[in-house]
Amino acid sequence: MKEVFEKKTDIMKYEEKIDNSVFKERTTAKSYKGYLVGLMKKAKNDENFEILYLLNELYKKYIEYEEIKSSALVRIAKWKGKSGLHLINMPDKFVVIRFQKADQDSVPNEIRHEVMKTDVNMFIHAINSLGDIAKIKKTKEIVEKYCKLKKLINNGHLKPLFDEHGYFLWDNWFADRGLHTLGNDILGILDYYNLIHYRGGRIQVLKTVTDIQLAIKSK
Repeated sequence: MKEVFEKKTDIMKYEEKIDNSVFKERTTAKSYKGYLVGLMKKAKNDENFEILYLLNELYKKYIEYEEIKSSALVRIAKWKGKSGLHLINMPDKFVVIRFQKADQDSVPNEIRHEVMKTDVNMFIHAINSLGDIAKIKKTKEIVEKYCKLKKLINNGHLKPLFDEHGYFLWDNWFADRGLHTLGNDILGILDYYNLIHYRGGRIQVLKTVTDIQLAIKSK
């Protein structure tokens, strides 16, 4: 009798956690969602509530994944036509996508770069540290401040970014494709979120923030 009672209690425990609203979802048997719903219905008919609970959790995780993917695609769509860039916003980084042609007649190639949000924030701090937000700022000034904040003294080719007198060697930054692209990508991201207006190596600060997440939430 005790064993039967414990088994019934376990069934009730799983049954209480099951979200029955998923059975109201309109879906086709050929889709993955439909496949999962079919398995859940079978488990429910068999009164196998432990398996039903596990399938239910898997279904919810799949829906979350679909929502994240859909959000990323919407974000990409918003980027179209803006500086030739596409952007995917992820929890700790951005994926910046460009489409470039080798020549006029070739098919555009997709090029992706990952930009950490910590680097974006460091650029923001560099911009904020330059003072008067109404003043037009040069990219070179921002990059120099960024390198100092990050304690970056050499480029990827081990060439110094500062001389013995502390003068910033812009040419060594510019000659490093990785660093140069990183700077352009970050300034493009800040321009997208309307924090700056970035054109021709110069920026105008439009809005001051301390963290890129604050700009994302307010957009």
